[in-house]
Amino acid sequence: MKLGMFISPGSYPHRSLAEVVAWYEKVVCRAEELGYAEIWCASHTNSSWARVASPSQLIARFLGLTSTIRFGTAAEIMYMHNPIALAARLAELDQISMGRLYFGFAAGGPVTDMQLFAVPGANVPEMRVAAHEMMLEGIEVILHCWQEGGPRDFDGKYYKVRRPAAFADVSNSQKGDYGWHLRPHGPYEDRIAIAGLQAKSSGLRMAGERGFIPMSWTISREFAALNWASVEEGASRAGRIASRNPWRFSQMIYVAETEKEARDAIVNGFAGIYYNKMWKPIFEFNGAAAYLKRRAGSDDLSTENLIDRGFWYIGTPDKVAAQIREQYETWGAFGTILQVGLDYAGEGAAGWMRSMELLAKEVMPKLDDLVIPKGIPKIEEARNAA
Repeated sequence: MKLGMFISPGSYPHRSLAEVVAWYEKVVCRAEELGYAEIWCASHTNSSWARVASPSQLIARFLGLTSTIRFGTAAEIMYMHNPIALAARLAELDQISMGRLYFGFAAGGPVTDMQLFAVPGANVPEMRVAAHEMMLEGIEVILHCWQEGGPRDFDGKYYKVRRPAAFADVSNSQKGDYGWHLRPHGPYEDRIAIAGLQAKSSGLRMAGERGFIPMSWTISREFAALNWASVEEGASRAGRIASRNPWRFSQMIYVAETEKEARDAIVNGFAGIYYNKMWKPIFEFNGAAAYLKRRAGSDDLSTENLIDRGFWYIGTPDKVAAQIREQYETWGAFGTILQVGLDYAGEGAAGWMRSMELLAKEVMPKLDDLVIPKGIPKIEEARNAA
């Protein structure tokens, strides 16, 4: 199993964005030193608690500070972009990084983001449907841009593309003075990711159908099962058997030498505040809270109860390793656990950095035996092998 990190990046609203970025620069550099495999950066235009509107710009900064760790957008929200421009920017950044980039897309975002960008719809449910449709359509445009010879004509509900007459040769648009020249650095199909923010997800169906990376929140076994059913449904349409190796789970993780130290850092630190201000409202909005409540058997979704019931992985190295293993064995195999990155700058900095060290050096080695065969075989190949 691989270890990565997902950063919103969560931060206190009173801290300047420059201060926030400076903190996460330290976190990212330490993650590379500790052997984290990847860092994923989110996008929020209107959130006071997660104030990065362009994950690719943040990643560009991080790339200059690191040499091996990989970075992913988690995600680019399609309705905020023209997909042609997004395809060009991401391909350019991947060339700069020499192929260290993952390309994550999602339909989500706060309601205020959808309203600001005038996502079509007379009400929030209709806007959410439109946002999902825009994501699926936008990904198609991006893939068209990245194919050999550049983009073709495209007539969608939300996006339209007209291939210029100067791109006369569809196999090579660069024979003249003008042409499409922006493609990722090397193969990219297995570096595209879809974040599933709802239990039954059309985005995750697309991930299964195309062999993209599925990304999930650690909500409940029921929620994860529905996420994976969406992946398998899409894979079946394409004649694939979905591989669990690319599956990523984001989770609140804090490791310390004692249970008390870890619990205090979460309950009385930034994580508890951030959850109540940012995550909890999102979970209520996208329906995930209902799954948490069923799992808990109550409406108590307080930070303390989530820790006490083991919903978050907070504690000593032995405890956290056992929790990750239990999730793997009872919810189904997955390839990468993503620790949620948090703003513990100042008095909490030493504890956070120590948590990362314990997670990388003491927890993950206990999980070395959790290995999934790579590859997404065709159904007929799997049947023949059986």
